[in-house]
Amino acid sequence: MRVALGMEVAKPFGHGRDGFILCGKSPWLNGRRGKRADNATARPGANATGNAQKIKKEMMMMKKTKFFFSLLGILLLMGIGCAEDSKSSPSGLAPESPLSVGNAKSKSLVVYFSWGGTTKRLAEMISERTGADLFRIEPAEAYPESYTPCTEVAKVELEQGIYRGLKAPLPSMENYDTIFVGTPVWWHTAAMIVQGAIKDVDFSGKTVSPFCTYAATYRDETLSKIVELTSGATHLEGYGTTSPNEDDVREWLNSLGISKNP
Repeated sequence: MRVALGMEVAKPFGHGRDGFILCGKSPWLNGRRGKRADNATARPGANATGNAQKIKKEMMMMKKTKFFFSLLGILLLMGIGCAEDSKSSPSGLAPESPLSVGNAKSKSLVVYFSWGGTTKRLAEMISERTGADLFRIEPAEAYPESYTPCTEVAKVELEQGIYRGLKAPLPSMENYDTIFVGTPVWWHTAAMIVQGAIKDVDFSGKTVSPFCTYAATYRDETLSKIVELTSGATHLEGYGTTSPNEDDVREWLNSLGISKNP
């Protein structure tokens, strides 16, 4: 749009002034300059020469103006093109996969959803200490970025039993023995997107350990909800925190006997 506006600005310079001057209607000939033009009969030779020189100068100015706006338009186009590229692919790489492999021989998986980033930090700490693969649950339609609108949407989902669609399905559980399932506490329980992601998964014969992050409380209720939704599994002690801490996470994993990096 800026380029289009720039080109419109160039039109009066490129066409309007040429038309005005060539038709003898230039506003520059009003007032005092107009009077001088009216007195052309007094010194016809000098006036004709002077007018020719003025017109020549004006024509040169208009050519420079046209060139300037043409160059400006090209630069704007280049700038917009770069901006579009940077939005679509900031790093020039393919979109990041929701599954990150922690260890080629890993039999553990960390499945989690994170809205503000706190649960993500905790999930990454668990993956780093256990060598587990890491899978981030992502909604097909993103949640609102602002806090209050997001809480309102989350409340509606809970009250109406709405499970938001996923951008990518969970990986097959056949390759894993131990699964960590993580969620933020939303309205006193696990986020509905997490509940929807795991409610139909067969966890029979698996070992599941729930974890969560929260702002105030309802830690136990949230961990219990994950246990309920993974009823076919054997469950290890869960973990919840308001602020992920490396030392606390290490102590918890050591107590479970599954930390690779004590």
